[in-house]
Amino acid sequence: MPEVRCLREKLEILSADGAAERWGELLSKKWLKDNPDLSGVLYVDGHVRLYGGNENMPKQYVSRERLCLKGVMDFWVNDKLGQPLFVVRNDVNPGMLEVLRKEIIPRLLKEVPNQPSEEMLSENQLLHRFIIVFDREGYSPGFFKEMWDKYRIACITYRKYPKEDWSETEFEETKVTLANGEETSMLLAERGSFIGDKKDGLWVREIRKLTESKHQTSIVSTVFALPNMIIASLMFARWCQENFFNYIWSRK
Repeated sequence: MPEVRCLREKLEILSADGAAERWGELLSKKWLKDNPDLSGVLYVDGHVRLYGGNENMPKQYVSRERLCLKGVMDFWVNDKLGQPLFVVRNDVNPGMLEVLRKEIIPRLLKEVPNQPSEEMLSENQLLHRFIIVFDREGYSPGFFKEMWDKYRIACITYRKYPKEDWSETEFEETKVTLANGEETSMLLAERGSFIGDKKDGLWVREIRKLTESKHQTSIVSTVFALPNMIIASLMFARWCQENFFNYIWSRK
């Protein structure tokens, strides 16, 4: 059928010599440039893309299926509203921190617009270049320290193994505005906390949310120049990236 041959020829041309990847990079740069207010906060998360062919692909653990299945690991970078910017694919999962160090952070340092100058960073020791937000998979005091000391990149994530509960008298009702403009109220408290060991540890801001069930959700952050309600809103707005994942999986 000539129509099929024509389509295949077009696909071969579009994908030859890394053309698709270059096109994706150009799109990502354009989106970042067109929306600088959304690119100062980046959500990073990894998901397995299942493989249904006959090639001998490595197996990955798929949490949504609770099984090890053939597939590749996709690490997505999304903007403040959960809109996709780019994806890094690996046949073997090296772990989020390795992908962040070697592939994602170098690219973001070159492409994120409106980063403060070296002079501005020198004058204000609390200022960050941009913020990356991820789940507990990326929790690592050593990584937080490396990102801040080397690049002045701020991190936000949930704390692994938080210590004893704080007194409920520390929590104050706080108005929080989410990225989409929605306003909500949260019971928040904040302390300075040292995480990690003597060599790789650092002081961070620990912000806790008290839920109706009296559970305390702990966030740790190296964002020092913003109020705690903004940090909380950015962490709890990770659902915007999860919504993107739910959409792309539902379309397959």
